[in-house]
Amino acid sequence: MAKNTLLEYPFEFIKVDKLGILFYPVVSIELLTIYGFKKFDFLVDTGADVTTIPSSVASLLHVNLNKLPKSITVGIGGVEVAVKETFLPIRIDKFNLKIRVNITEGGSAFLLGKKDVFENMFSLRLDSVKKLTILEKN
Repeated sequence: MAKNTLLEYPFEFIKVDKLGILFYPVVSIELLTIYGFKKFDFLVDTGADVTTIPSSVASLLHVNLNKLPKSITVGIGGVEVAVKETFLPIRIDKFNLKIRVNITEGGSAFLLGKKDVFENMFSLRLDSVKKLTILEKN
């Protein structure tokens, strides 16, 4: 039986007031830009249904925000956030996918959501012993 591909990313650690040092599961994903595929760091957000990127990179990704449908999504605490919806080609290691993406105005976080990534393509494991975020190709 062939062994599944494991992609391993070391945890990032940040000191947070009143909480101490916390780990963050960050993975490197390539987005198709006007210059070809370029790497961006995404925080794995198991609470996010859809991957989210900031509008500040839209032109770099050759995305015309004016032509995208607008929607409202609900974030933490029931806060409504206006987003633009699209599909974008991405590459995780050697694997190419086309995924749903919400583009947020004024946001700065790159959040990797569940839809299109963790449904069928990859399984996710957070290894607290090895301090790794592990994506396993299904």
